[in-house]
Amino acid sequence: MRKCRHYTLIELVAVIMMLLLVTGIAITQFRKMPVFISLDRTVNQVKNLCSEARSSACCQGKEITVTYFPETRRLSINTAVNSELILPEGITLGLNGEELDSDKEKHELFKFYPDGSGMEQDIVFKLNKHKIRFSVSPLTGGILSKEAE
Repeated sequence: MRKCRHYTLIELVAVIMMLLLVTGIAITQFRKMPVFISLDRTVNQVKNLCSEARSSACCQGKEITVTYFPETRRLSINTAVNSELILPEGITLGLNGEELDSDKEKHELFKFYPDGSGMEQDIVFKLNKHKIRFSVSPLTGGILSKEAE
């Protein structure tokens, strides 16, 4: 006669608990995004916005401005499409070493001209202790970013 081996309730509960524990650990590891990755992603999105503004200035033959609205935490360019980007919570902007005044309705961060050049200005994106300096070359309109001290 053949005996069937059945699992006990304790064995089943133990296996389920181990699976839940491993799943919980995995989920928390994937959800934790290092601070610098969030900041880098935001700076890359701003680079894309500025690149779009520069190419629009060249194509349309007019000055294009990248504007920051502190109340809504929104960066916007004044083109026919009106592209914009909303900054994530916790990221602050500094202009030439000073934090941007939130009392003002808007701040003109960069201007791009029809000849491809841009307005020179340093913007610092800050999240906790991490800072990235963002600037536009006045001669070429090229966009530069590097980690700040």
